Amino acid sequence: MKEINNRRTFLSSPGLAHDDRILPETRWLAAVIIPFLVAAFIILYLWPNDTDKLFAWTIKPTMTPMMLAAAYLGGIYFFTRVLLAKQWHLVKVGFLAVTAFASLLGTSGGCIITATSHSIPGQHSISRRRFSSSLSGCAIERQISVPLIRTSSSSVR
Repeated sequence: MKEINNRRTFLSSPGLAHDDRILPETRWLAAVIIPFLVAAFIILYLWPNDTDKLFAWTIKPTMTPMMLAAAYLGGIYFFTRVLLAKQWHLVKVGFLAVTAFASLLGTSGGCIITATSHSIPGQHSISRRRFSSSLSGCAIERQISVPLIRTSSSSVR
């Protein structure tokens, strides 16, 4: 047990702790993204046969847009938690998944649109996904670069 305590002491600076709050920029990002996720969920889940008219590209068969809608519903849940959470450690892992999802969807969507059509709404959708994956990556970077703060138990010599 003493060895474990020695490791903890070695790995952490005495009297310093990470600021575990969620930054206002991160909350702003969540608030901006939620309406787009809600719109995508409604379109894909309620009208899966009309993706050629209502979404960035045509998605067949019918079950595929509904599965994608489930992923967007998960995003709504996650970003709502980001808005309501008080501590960064409760939501930080989810940003890695969001960044990966948005990046892969933007890449695959770009390939589909380039191969099938040159739809202006489709190009805007891909741009939004690439922008949102960049924003979520920036939120992670900004959030983890929060400086260490002095705890009340530390003494200044």
